[in-house]
Amino acid sequence: MKLKTLEYFVVLADSRSINEAAQRLYVAQPSLTKALQQMEQELGGQLFFRNKAGITLTEMGQRILPQARQMVEWYNGWLSLPKEQLPRAIDIYVHTSLSGFLIPEILLRFRERYPSLTLNYIMTMKAEEHISYDPQQPALALTLCNQEGSLRRFSKLWKQDPLPLFHGSYGCLVNREGSLAGLSDISLEELLAHRLLLPDVRDLWEIPREKSLCNVLYDLIEKPSGVKSLVVTEVNNAVTLLRKEKEAYVVTFSPACKRYDGLESGQLRYIPFRDYYAGADLCLFYCTQAYRRYPVVRELVQSIRDEAMDFLARHGDEALAIDVGLS
Repeated sequence: MKLKTLEYFVVLADSRSINEAAQRLYVAQPSLTKALQQMEQELGGQLFFRNKAGITLTEMGQRILPQARQMVEWYNGWLSLPKEQLPRAIDIYVHTSLSGFLIPEILLRFRERYPSLTLNYIMTMKAEEHISYDPQQPALALTLCNQEGSLRRFSKLWKQDPLPLFHGSYGCLVNREGSLAGLSDISLEELLAHRLLLPDVRDLWEIPREKSLCNVLYDLIEKPSGVKSLVVTEVNNAVTLLRKEKEAYVVTFSPACKRYDGLESGQLRYIPFRDYYAGADLCLFYCTQAYRRYPVVRELVQSIRDEAMDFLARHGDEALAIDVGLS
């Protein structure tokens, strides 16, 4: 059982509802409910009564609560021991296509737990290039790698291999009411008659084509007949606009794109590319020296990994996980 699950249990016991507890923990309500169900299955008994008025502890839950509370307090006490060893700041660079994915909720928790620590969240197409060996301001990079060279190149830049999180691939998001929605897969040629909604990724063009992961954008824009595009400020705005633009599309990375409400509601569809290799792995790069020196960096790395695994579990994509141990 993860200690995080015990923390969830304690906060639930101190809350009037699962929704209130989820807001206090900065987690999605389905994730909290699933964690509680797993804890009950592991212990072999019910911990809460659930009704319209809210939640109340069962007799078993009441017996467990004082011990769970003590364990969480001990753990938080252990976390406070190295606080004088906190770095001045941590920079977290995230690939543009992963805007709003995994990191924001983690940052809310860390800013509450470590108020004196500055956490900088930066979006860029070149996340992997922002390496810092400054012990007072280490860097992490959440980015995408493929096996055609970028993984080796990025690993050489960081002087170590990354922590791979899960497998995925590039494809398109389309409006379910548009003419593309009926396709099971799609070619680049079929996209040329439609409008590409593109976030402002001007730094992409600074990357030599042979070193770029997202070659599909190059291939689309360099087609002889050209591509119709509309540039918006960020990925989330492109996806929002797609709900209104029936004959448009957004190039996206799956399964991370499942974070968008439009996919769950059915307003949008994800379509993979046909006859075009667009596979990639989501990877987390971090400096080994900072990881070993600062408990908060280790906690941050582990939290990002846990959040990625929880995301896969929520969307039924556990088979995409990459099981590699932390060192």
